[in-house]
Amino acid sequence: MLRPRFLRKLYASYLVLLILTTAIAGALVARHTSQAIHQTVRHTLQTQALLLRGLALQVFDASDPQSLSPRLRSQGAAIGTRITLIRPDGKVVADSEEDPSRLQNHAKRPEIVAARQHHAIGTDIRMSPGLGTSTMYLAQPVQWQGEFLGYIRIAMPLTMLRDRMAYVWRTVLIAGSSAAVVGLLVSLLLARRVAHPLQRMTDMAIQLAGQYAPQPAFMRAKDEIENLTNAFDRMAYNLRDRMETIIQDRSQLLTVLGGMVEGVIAVDEHECVTHMNYAAGTMLRIDPDMSIGKHVWEVTRVRAVIETLGSTINAPESISCEVSITQPQELTLQLNASPLWDSRGELVGAVVVLHDVTDIRRLENIRRDFVANVSHELKTPITTIKGFVETLRDGAIDDREHAYRFLDIIANNGDRLHAIIEDLLSLSRLEQAEQTADLVRQETLLQHVIEKAVQSCEAKAVSRQVTITTVCDPEHRFSLNASLIEQAIVNLLDNAINYSKAGSTIHIAASRHAGEVTVCVQDEGIGIPQEHLPRLFERFYRVDKARSRERGGTGLGLAIVKHIAQVHGGQVSVTSTLGEGSTFTLRLPVV
Repeated sequence: MLRPRFLRKLYASYLVLLILTTAIAGALVARHTSQAIHQTVRHTLQTQALLLRGLALQVFDASDPQSLSPRLRSQGAAIGTRITLIRPDGKVVADSEEDPSRLQNHAKRPEIVAARQHHAIGTDIRMSPGLGTSTMYLAQPVQWQGEFLGYIRIAMPLTMLRDRMAYVWRTVLIAGSSAAVVGLLVSLLLARRVAHPLQRMTDMAIQLAGQYAPQPAFMRAKDEIENLTNAFDRMAYNLRDRMETIIQDRSQLLTVLGGMVEGVIAVDEHECVTHMNYAAGTMLRIDPDMSIGKHVWEVTRVRAVIETLGSTINAPESISCEVSITQPQELTLQLNASPLWDSRGELVGAVVVLHDVTDIRRLENIRRDFVANVSHELKTPITTIKGFVETLRDGAIDDREHAYRFLDIIANNGDRLHAIIEDLLSLSRLEQAEQTADLVRQETLLQHVIEKAVQSCEAKAVSRQVTITTVCDPEHRFSLNASLIEQAIVNLLDNAINYSKAGSTIHIAASRHAGEVTVCVQDEGIGIPQEHLPRLFERFYRVDKARSRERGGTGLGLAIVKHIAQVHGGQVSVTSTLGEGSTFTLRLPVV
């Protein structure tokens, strides 16, 4: 099917070429003929105007120009033209075919305007209203002894031009048809001769494109096309091996780039994106496929990325920097940009690798804060213990009343140290359980877990004049670690009691819906400012540090709750209204 289509196209191209050549030749001949006829008619009209000048002088000088009309008509009939004599103001005084009194003023006729402007012969070609055919008009100024008398205008129909052009087109058509027939026969032979080796090369190219081993297309060289065929065949074998290598390397490269967690953006020397992996698209919240071919500043508004790539191209050298961005999301990125060179050593673009170090920097900050907080939290009770021990050693031990009070303070700070260490160990065990997924679960009635947590906090609630209410379906059984969930609820209750007003109520409500169990602890306390909520579950984070230590908190209770929720595959959240209270919600998936 390929060969007939190619033959038809090649044959059609020859046919179109012949038709166009014939049409162009005919148009050129017709144009030349038309110009020659126009020139001939103009020259004839100019000669006739000169011969009629004497008659025009008589008409312009006569007191009754109408008396010379018969002579004017006979002259016009003799030379086959229409003669019109016109005053300088455009008034017609005599005409060889019409009554002058019936003719309009001719001052604005194109040929009269041209003659008046140039003080020479004026011509125009237009359709004659009376004859209904194209007519050439020639106006010749008439002067006598320096006095301008008017114009003599001669008009001749261009019927001769029409007849001559018809003859020319008939001749061109006959000659062109004959040439086309001969040319089509020759073109058919040439098309067949050209198509055969091209068909062989096409078949080989199809095999090569389909990654098949191409069949040899060698043939005895007789002309340039067959030489090309043989060269193409030899090239195909080399090209196939190179293509296989390139495809394999490209596939490996795309696989590596696609699997990288680092973002990669490559641009050309005009800063148009040539490649972007999906990690970069995720970081910058853009579609990598839609970014190809666009300028980097069109696809992202992250100024650091744009400036880094631009600087790498303008001053070809590697650049490394760390930036923090807030749009389209808050990230800390390590940018490493390098210029791209081709095999000739010319700069062709730049590539930047985006390392998301947000978590690393966050963990570093948490580690620094944790070390600082642990040091501070341990240092405070140790300093207190050490101070009172020194006081006792300096003689206060003999004062029994003060000695007992000092020993109580030492004991309380010892208990605080013990509580901090126990909480730290609990966090360590929970983190280990998260990493190893080693959590002991058993079917447990959630109401029993809540009741045990309330009993643990009941004495403290009574002392603070706080009431605790619970709402839970007694039939709800779940697979969970009862001791950890009890500890989480105790921590939430302890926190709620510490910040509740005397006479207020703490509500505990447990429910199940959509494959999830929810435990809400709602208090009517002082509330928490909104700016503190995102960091509330961090270790040692306190809204009011002085008040928290005064009430005996270690600063780890809510962090433990978060890790208990996570080790169960759930989460904890908080909502709060300043002055009205807070609600902590523990969500656990039903296993």
